[in-house]
Amino acid sequence: MLSIADIAALLAISQLIFVSIVFLFRYTGTVSKLISLLCACVACFTLASMPSLDASPLISYLLYRFATLTPFVLWLIAFSLFTDNDKIHPLAWAAIGYFVIVRGAGLGIAQANPEILDSNINFTFIQIIPEMILLFFSSHTLFLSWIGYKADLIEHRRRLRVTFVVSMGILLLIILGTSFINLLSRFASTELLFGFIVVLTTAVPLYIFFVTLLFNVAYMKLRDSALSLIPFSKPDGNGISSDNNASNNNAELLARTKKLMAEDKLFMQTGLTIASLATALDMQEYRLRRIINQELGYKNFNQFLNNYRIEAASALIMESDISISNIALDVGYGSLSVFNKAFKERFKITPSEYRSSIRE
Repeated sequence: MLSIADIAALLAISQLIFVSIVFLFRYTGTVSKLISLLCACVACFTLASMPSLDASPLISYLLYRFATLTPFVLWLIAFSLFTDNDKIHPLAWAAIGYFVIVRGAGLGIAQANPEILDSNINFTFIQIIPEMILLFFSSHTLFLSWIGYKADLIEHRRRLRVTFVVSMGILLLIILGTSFINLLSRFASTELLFGFIVVLTTAVPLYIFFVTLLFNVAYMKLRDSALSLIPFSKPDGNGISSDNNASNNNAELLARTKKLMAEDKLFMQTGLTIASLATALDMQEYRLRRIINQELGYKNFNQFLNNYRIEAASALIMESDISISNIALDVGYGSLSVFNKAFKERFKITPSEYRSSIRE
């Protein structure tokens, strides 16, 4: 007879399959495919956690391999949704590859030959290092989701950040908790961990079912309007459109914003935030976000600021002999490294290389 945990797990899996199919076939783009993959990974985790599942060692091994990919898929989703104009560092791919290959192959070998983990070196490479990688990617997922909240100009995405941090943060804690319990079994008695295992096997399917059900209900009510972030659209050029695109209602506010930035050079103020700019313009912050996003095409406030700051910096580099570090401070940057990164994103070369090229 099925237990409550088994019934909850089956219900959760059915909801996850529905979401996976919808995003796989209804939507296009990388994010939709990642969401579909995420649902499949969480379904594997839920299935593997069922108390009554009597699977073969090979099936259990495969289920857990897919399940442990969940933090990485979530990280890729967070990176795609919440960062703008960034590329994934090769070291991140290397870390993911290490986890998949070394952890997967190592535990596969250990399943057939358990004494391999008796060696502290083998245990470190197969268990400890992959566990640290899991912890890093899980933490960084939540960091990416929250760090850009204040500067985000897309209202739907701002709300999504909060929901993502809460719901996915709990899911990551569950998966990490399960993984760490398996790790601790080497050092602690099974009896001591048994209570935690019972709680997890009962609570996990219920939580996954609850979250997925809420998502499906929201999806059925809101449909495409709720998923307008998938896929994102890229602004053309440097992100600024012509004034003809501004609506009549926002034309005056748009003109005041441009005047304050271009003529009054408020962008030179170090630490300028969208809240302080809204105060200077005497308008509501949400309205300023909407204008910069919808009329000028920027996704976050830093992109908007960088456009003015880099334009001013490039002019100073061309026309003066002021040091690069002083120019960075003059145009509003509090850090030379941040200035160099923003400049290189715009011109594809460093400020020093730019100065050298125009004076050759």
